[in-house]
Amino acid sequence: MARLSEGCLTIIADSDEVQELREQLYQAQQAFKSLKDGMFSMLNGD
Repeated sequence: MARLSEGCLTIIADSDEVQELREQLYQAQQAFKSLKDGMFSMLNGD
C-alpha cells in the first residue's frame, strides 16, 4: 500500500518485497540528492 504525503511517496511495509522496494527508493533518493548537490556545486563554482 502506498500513499502520497506532502509530495513524498510513503510506502507501508507489509512484506519483504515492499521492504526491498523501500530500500531501493531510499538509495534512489540519496543518489538524486548527491547528483543535485553536485550540480549546485558546479553552478556555484565550488
